Amino acid sequence: MQIIDIKNIKENIENTAATIGFFDGVHEGHRFLLRQLTEIAATRAQKSLVVTFREHPNTVLNLQPVKRLLTSFDEKMQLLAALKIDYCAVFDFSETLAEHSAAQFISLLHSKLSVCTLLVGYDNRFGHNRVEGIDDYVRTGNRIGTEIVKIQPFIMGKGLEISSSKIRHLIQDSNIETANRLLGYNYFFSAKVVRGLEIGRTIGFPTANLELLCPEKILPIQGAYTVMVTLHNQTFRGMMNIGYNPTRAGDPLKTVEVNIFDFSQDIYGEILKITFLNKIRDEQKFDSLAQLKKQLHLDKDFAEKQ
Repeated sequence: MQIIDIKNIKENIENTAATIGFFDGVHEGHRFLLRQLTEIAATRAQKSLVVTFREHPNTVLNLQPVKRLLTSFDEKMQLLAALKIDYCAVFDFSETLAEHSAAQFISLLHSKLSVCTLLVGYDNRFGHNRVEGIDDYVRTGNRIGTEIVKIQPFIMGKGLEISSSKIRHLIQDSNIETANRLLGYNYFFSAKVVRGLEIGRTIGFPTANLELLCPEKILPIQGAYTVMVTLHNQTFRGMMNIGYNPTRAGDPLKTVEVNIFDFSQDIYGEILKITFLNKIRDEQKFDSLAQLKKQLHLDKDFAEKQ
């Protein structure tokens, strides 16, 4: 997939089929739309094009509290590329761009990126204040030579509709397995291994203290989780704790720590990819480190069976 900076287009792009969105998470609903994009592009001898934004529009306009993200920008690009998209045009969202009507934006896509076919999700509205709808898009398309194709929603079993917001809530509530099903892959984040308190080492469960590379990534609530840990293309099973170390008094900072099973390497400064499988238990306070150690053995037994 070729990434295009809209401010610095270096080559002529001709005859594209496109769709627009922030695509946070690149979940199953997005994939349903993007599969249709690549199929329609192929049948019309067009190149597939995804139009997206580097920052979430709400972050720029301060319309709502900043959303926690399912994917960083780089992760989103990797997930899109895996779907065999030809081009991804990246806009830096701004107040000036926000003033564009939908008609102006469609015209911009047609003139700058040769968009001849534009796929629109069933509930996707864009343009200033989102006042225009599908009928307006069609009228603009007819005028400038861009066909507008409306895509129906993708619904999973039992009428479950998918959205990035729904998945964020599921992850926040630690409903990992359902979130993974709606994503179409297991939720993950990348982090650097940094120095921690090293308490786990004293009770036989050494942990890597983690610093997220993308602090905006959403994490589940406090608790213990079964995870997979990837380091230098090698993957290990492990368990992770998110919390405030309630057993140890005086630790006010929230920590993210992972215990990698059957692993003894020094990995300070390394980058790990952590992939969530499921939740083991809520965060608990123990009366002693001995009780904590006993629980960690139970947690490991549970995780190894997953």
